[in-house]
Amino acid sequence: MKTYRCHARRIFTALTTLTLITAGGALSRPPAQAADPSSVVIAADFQTKAGCTKDWDPACSQTQMEKQGKFYSKKVKVPKGDWNFKVVLDGDWKTSYGAPGKGYTDDNVPLKLAADAELEFIFDPESHHIGLRPTQITTGDHEVKPEDRELIKAPYRQNAAQNNFYFVLTDRFNNGDTQNDRGDASAEQGDRAQHGFDPTSKAFYHGGDIKGIIQKLDYIQGLGTTAIWLTPSFKNKAVQGAGNDASAGYHGYWITDFTQIDPHLGTNQDMKDLIKAAHEKGMKVYFDIVTNHTADLIQLAGGNGSNGSTYVSQQEKPYKDVNGKEFRLEDYAGKDASEFPKLNEKSFPYTPQRTNPAEKMTPDWLNDVTLYHNRGNSMFDDGGESVIMGDFFGLDDLMTEHPTVVDGMTKIYNEWVDYGLDGFRIDTVKHVDLAFWKQWTERVHQHAVEKGMGDFFMFGEAYNFSPEALSPFVRETHMDAVLDFAFQNNAVDFAKGGDTNKLKSLFYGDDWYTTTRSDAAVLSTFLGNHDMGRIGSLLQNSGDGAERLRRDQLAHALLYLTRGQPVVYYGDEQGFAGSGSDKDARQDMFATKVTDVHNEQLVNGDQFGTGDHFKPDAPVAKTITELAKLRKENKALVEGAQIERYATSGAGIYAFSRVNREEKQEYLVALNNATTTREVDLNALTPNAEFERVYISSIYGNEAPTSLTTDNEAKTHVTVPGLTAVVYKVKNGKQVTGSVSGGLNIVGQELKGDAPIMTTVGGNAWSETNFGWRKLGEKEWNYLGTDTGQDARIFHNVRDLEPGTVVEYRTVTVDGDNKETASHGWGVVGVDLAVDSRALSVSATTASATVPAAVVAGNFTKDLGCTGGQEGNWDPTCAAAELRDDSSGWKTAELTLKPGEYEYKIATGGSWDQSYGALSEGTRESDEGIPDGKNVKFQVTQDKQKVTFFYHPETHEFFNTAEHRVITLPGTMGGALECPANVEKSDAYGNWGPACLATMLTRTGAHTYGTRLPKVPTPGDYQLKVAYDRDWQESYGPDGRGDSNYLVTVAESGKVLSYKWDEQTKKLTWTTSDQGASLVEDAAMPTELEESVALEN
Repeated sequence: MKTYRCHARRIFTALTTLTLITAGGALSRPPAQAADPSSVVIAADFQTKAGCTKDWDPACSQTQMEKQGKFYSKKVKVPKGDWNFKVVLDGDWKTSYGAPGKGYTDDNVPLKLAADAELEFIFDPESHHIGLRPTQITTGDHEVKPEDRELIKAPYRQNAAQNNFYFVLTDRFNNGDTQNDRGDASAEQGDRAQHGFDPTSKAFYHGGDIKGIIQKLDYIQGLGTTAIWLTPSFKNKAVQGAGNDASAGYHGYWITDFTQIDPHLGTNQDMKDLIKAAHEKGMKVYFDIVTNHTADLIQLAGGNGSNGSTYVSQQEKPYKDVNGKEFRLEDYAGKDASEFPKLNEKSFPYTPQRTNPAEKMTPDWLNDVTLYHNRGNSMFDDGGESVIMGDFFGLDDLMTEHPTVVDGMTKIYNEWVDYGLDGFRIDTVKHVDLAFWKQWTERVHQHAVEKGMGDFFMFGEAYNFSPEALSPFVRETHMDAVLDFAFQNNAVDFAKGGDTNKLKSLFYGDDWYTTTRSDAAVLSTFLGNHDMGRIGSLLQNSGDGAERLRRDQLAHALLYLTRGQPVVYYGDEQGFAGSGSDKDARQDMFATKVTDVHNEQLVNGDQFGTGDHFKPDAPVAKTITELAKLRKENKALVEGAQIERYATSGAGIYAFSRVNREEKQEYLVALNNATTTREVDLNALTPNAEFERVYISSIYGNEAPTSLTTDNEAKTHVTVPGLTAVVYKVKNGKQVTGSVSGGLNIVGQELKGDAPIMTTVGGNAWSETNFGWRKLGEKEWNYLGTDTGQDARIFHNVRDLEPGTVVEYRTVTVDGDNKETASHGWGVVGVDLAVDSRALSVSATTASATVPAAVVAGNFTKDLGCTGGQEGNWDPTCAAAELRDDSSGWKTAELTLKPGEYEYKIATGGSWDQSYGALSEGTRESDEGIPDGKNVKFQVTQDKQKVTFFYHPETHEFFNTAEHRVITLPGTMGGALECPANVEKSDAYGNWGPACLATMLTRTGAHTYGTRLPKVPTPGDYQLKVAYDRDWQESYGPDGRGDSNYLVTVAESGKVLSYKWDEQTKKLTWTTSDQGASLVEDAAMPTELEESVALEN
């Protein structure tokens, strides 16, 4: 069930009433060189363990740091335990440095060790940053040790997760028994307001049932279906609402009896018969289930007088136990019944009542009104409590925090497991507290295992386009997968002709799902559904009927050829389009009596008509059948790793490889969402190989080459006709080969939440990277998961680790040549103690082993002191040209260059295995980083000119200040984007800082710049300006000058803001969107404020 976003009353944040204007005056002179401090000492509560006479001694020689190059360092043996430290200058406490901005009351740096360890403390006197290096970790040691081999495992796959799903809305599929059209025998008399049956109305029952599905199993199987997913089938309240607002529970989400099949759909025996018949044909059966709510049988009185139509928060009116004691409900989620507060009807902000004694819930425990939240309708405020505790458009919201509800729902669904079902699709999972899911999914999973159904598969529905938001339901519970709304959003955009780079960004997010028991390979992918509408409807403005059909087929090709389990929404295979979402996307497959539907168009422009729609040779059905057959015959297309090969800005070719780890044979897949033929040179994974074409839609002939060849670097030329997908398979069983380099690039960085553990593994060959972690000093590695391909990455949940805990990480990468390479790194929970690579290089233990994560490599680096590469130029390992982390996620390097014409690229991981350049030689119009791209040219005209280089390790965008100026968007959103406070001209909250790179724009065209900001704060109004050169000397507002601010309104949380700046017109525009696709474009609105102030340096 989709969460429809209701625009509730906007919550406006308190905004500054100041309009920024440019500060005048001359530039200040640089400060004079500061003298070295007389001493730099580690002051800590472990100093006496290091030989000092007392702890927190600012002058103890035993912990005094020595200067090495530009840094100060000291190796200290620190015992196991919890400690704190700071760095003190000049022997007293007048000048000391700790962990500013981290929330520690005294700014001490916390340190927690699981065992005794020797640590090297490193201090940068310029930035005052403190780094920490465990001396037993050598970053350049790539030898695989015996204990490392326990980490080498296959990426997670689930035996039951290789399905092609067919999603059936039972009431609208096929009427196999007209005797049950009105449900209960007692409902034979009366009108639709009683029994809910009216096949002429989109809002009522039409007669489809379970027997009808059984009769059409051969049709479903003929599409290549391996699993059938049914809408909720339990007994529903037949009709809710009155008059024009009345509608029936044909969709299944208004449940009154969780133990019985709805009489409109059949009987419990019918369900057993369907399961048996489907299994005999090799198909599985999945139930759509609900735990969040029941039918609307409870009326809410009192409270704020709205009868439950508005939500009352816990802050306004807390819950109370039977003794009147207030409590927060989330504090008791997951607790035992003995700990849970006792409740009565007075415990809630409204008084819950059941006014119709004839309306009963089954099982009986559901009739207890104190087992519901009773707070009124949800505001659908993502991140707010009403998402969990609010009624879903009046449906009674169960108090899933209550142990009685947890126990009751467990018993209900364990009994349905016993029917022989193969899995559950779980409705509205983001509207239920996570503690419930942790308990409930574990119990149901365990019950299935005990019944010999270890492959029982559960996937949840959470309406959100962000992998970061979707993945916790997989990472932290026993759900096996979620419905991939992020895929749906991007797939539709692709089918419309959108930017193919968005798909590359989408699949980069797959690492969020990589754990020891989950992987993006098992996600349920889809193109449309019964809530948001059909793919045919979503393509309604994409050309004429013939073009819409081809785009529909292209979308299904993307669905079946990329990772995940494809879900076909019933009727889509027949070209159903519909007129919109919800009930307008729920047409009958059997001969419909809804006259409005008779006149609807199919996706190809044909009229829907009055007959039934079970044609196996319908164009889309034929495409789906071909694709399902292709998947069945080629295992790599079902469970193989997906490795990105090519994407581009705008419409064009999107290409990737699929490789099964046992077969190690490459499939090269290319899809073209442009209307004309496109050609591209790209790198496959198999050098010196021949590929044969194994798929192109037979409907459109054989317009693509039937074979491909790769050279000794695996380069090949690909031609793809417009709106077409092709698949090539390597010939003669040749396996992927080749080696990769690179490893972990974490050297003391802060770990928080789901911490990204990243590598610089190259992408020119197939590889798998296995991740492990342990607390510093422990012996055993804890396996985190396995990622495939370039830039291998995993997310480590460190929420249960205390601040200051030093964590070791280990990777073992196995490449196409079966070469095993290890890497080692470390991080610190809650505090950034990252070590500058220049400081690492002064240590003899790592001097020859430290490799920068990313460097500027060009024909000028010899002048910087580089010695590798081509006599110092084009050196991918040179520390003098290293791009270093900025808190915004960008990496930067400021280099001093003499006049000349230069070329450069970005090299990562200390080699040319993974580098980024331009799409074509010379100057460029976009900052896009192209893997193994061409050299970028720029010119320096002044002597000793400082040029700053920027590179983003996730998007791979890069540029320098000789190519174009730096443009940022400082404003009141800075703090939410984690811009630093009280530095670089920002205020105490991190706002209005023109030097913060979190809002930096990159060049997207000849005179256009843009950025996407996913970390949008709470709803409200925000102000900003366009600033140049990380300063206020030149800035712009909506007036084309710097005299006023842009006003950006965020109506809902969970959104993305995408900005576009036109340098010619000096106009800023933006779009507000969910993760993936633009939805609402806002006009640039000036804010004229009463007062202005000049910010001084």
